[in-house]
Amino acid sequence: LVALVAYAGTPWHLDVAAARYQLANILRQRGELAGARVQVEQALDAATRSGGQRHPIVPVLVHELGVLALVEEEPAKGVPYVEQALALWRALHGGEHHPDYAAGLHTLGTLKRAMNDLPGARAALTESLGLKNQIYGDVPHPDRAATLNNLGAVLLKLGEHEEARACFLSCLAMESALY
Repeated sequence: LVALVAYAGTPWHLDVAAARYQLANILRQRGELAGARVQVEQALDAATRSGGQRHPIVPVLVHELGVLALVEEEPAKGVPYVEQALALWRALHGGEHHPDYAAGLHTLGTLKRAMNDLPGARAALTESLGLKNQIYGDVPHPDRAATLNNLGAVLLKLGEHEEARACFLSCLAMESALY
């Protein structure tokens, strides 16, 4: 919040964008979703004005708008934001082999699951898990466990019980190793 005061005369500074993003996280955790959305939108405006579309915070902020839509129980509104964040991360990182991109796919799968687009959710979560497996290897990782859990829930809803069971067992084994 100090950055908001320090840069009050230059609201398009990247530090202002970062401070607004942190404030948005606090507001979201407190359930103040409208305030969180305003802070993210203002942070995105400041970041794009000062750093352009290629600054690393821009796709993070766009992704956050998708996450807020999910929390606000409006997943259809979140999909375009997450798809835009994925495109920005792809351009920023020179491809899809990056934890941010895998996280974005996870969010896309979660949004599609909330919309009851189970095939779309399965595709996004499967791709996310594949990337996370490439990135993290066989080492237990909380992001891999979360995707396994969500993918298992989608497979269960699709009636694919054995595949769901395998995901849940892998998730459990990984979480047991982590915690």
